[in-house]
Amino acid sequence: AANRVFMLFGEHARELISPESGLHFIRTLCGETDLSPQATDVLKDSEFRIVVNGNPASRQRVEQGDFCLRVNPDGVDLNRNW
Repeated sequence: AANRVFMLFGEHARELISPESGLHFIRTLCGETDLSPQATDVLKDSEFRIVVNGNPASRQRVEQGDFCLRVNPDGVDLNRNW
């Protein structure tokens, strides 16, 4: 593939829409949305590596009520302190 694309979603557990956006993007690449024709063209010369949820343990804590959690289980903000 001429283009190699890496996409990471869900770094911040409290940002719930990010992994959902990643799943929608995957559905599009698989031909399951109204953008299927465009996805077919993109896939002709692009290879994707996609991480849908880069912080699953913290996402689980958010779903259990810790709504402001931004960091991973080790206290690291994956978007800033890497």
